[in-house]
Amino acid sequence: MTKPNRLLRYSADRRSLATVACGLLLLVAPLAINFSAAALWIRFPFAALFCLISSVVNHNHMHRPIFYSHALNVGLNALLSIGRGHSATGIVVPHNHNHHVHAGSRNDWISPRFAGRGPGVVRIPRYIVSVSANMAFQRWKKNAPKLSRRWRLSSFLEKAVLWALVGSVFMFWGLNHVLTTFVIPWAAGLAMLVAVNLLQHEGVNNGSRDFVGSFTNWLLFNNGYHTVHHLYPSLHWSRLPEKHRQICHQKPHEYEEPSLLLYLARMMITRAPE
Repeated sequence: MTKPNRLLRYSADRRSLATVACGLLLLVAPLAINFSAAALWIRFPFAALFCLISSVVNHNHMHRPIFYSHALNVGLNALLSIGRGHSATGIVVPHNHNHHVHAGSRNDWISPRFAGRGPGVVRIPRYIVSVSANMAFQRWKKNAPKLSRRWRLSSFLEKAVLWALVGSVFMFWGLNHVLTTFVIPWAAGLAMLVAVNLLQHEGVNNGSRDFVGSFTNWLLFNNGYHTVHHLYPSLHWSRLPEKHRQICHQKPHEYEEPSLLLYLARMMITRAPE
C-alpha cells in the first residue's frame, strides 16, 4: 500500500502532479517559443495526449482528492482546468453523481446507446458528439444533481481562471494562438476521454470492460481497471490492480481485454456488440 505523506494522501500522486506539470508546460510552450508550422504539428498529438492524461488525473482527483488541504485541492483544480480545458469540478455532476449511479443504463447521461449502430469508425464520433450535447442539456435541468457548497467556489474560480487565460491569450497573441495552443488540444483530449468511456461500457450489460495492458494503465493511471473502479469509486488509482486481481475471478472473461489500443483498432471496423 502506498503510504501518505504530510501533503499528499498517497505518495504515488507525485507522478500525477509531475505529469500535469509536464502537460501544462507543453500546452503553454507556444506562448514562449516561436514554433515552426512543422513543430506545431508535431506538438499537437503530444499536447492532446497530455490533455487526456490531465483529465484522467482530474477524474481520480475528483474521486479521491490528492491533497489533505482543501485549499491546495482548490488550487490544483484551477491548474487541472487549464490542463484539460474544462472546469475540474465540471465532471462531478455528470460522472460521480450520474454515471456512477446509472452506469450503462438509459438514465446514464453517457450511455453507450448514444453510439448507435454501425462500425466503430462511425459510432465513436457519433457518441462523442451525442453524449457531449446530452451532458450539457441534462445538467441544466431543474432536477439535475448539484455541486456541494464546498466545491461551488472552486468551480467559480476554475472558470474564472480559464476565461482569464483565454482572454489574455486572445488579447496578446490573437485568435490563432487561442485555437492552436489551447482549444484544439483541449477538444481532442476531451474527445478521447469520452471515447474511452464507450470502449469501457459498450456491450457489457450495465457493467465495465477492463483493459489490463501495462503500458496504457501506466500512462492512464490504471484507468483500465474499470470494474473495480465502479465497485470502489473512492479507492485510490494505485490500488486498483491489486483489487482487480482479488476479484477478477468473479468477472466474465470476455469483458477483460489485454490491450486498449488493440481493442480500439478492432472496434473501428466492427459493428456494435449486442
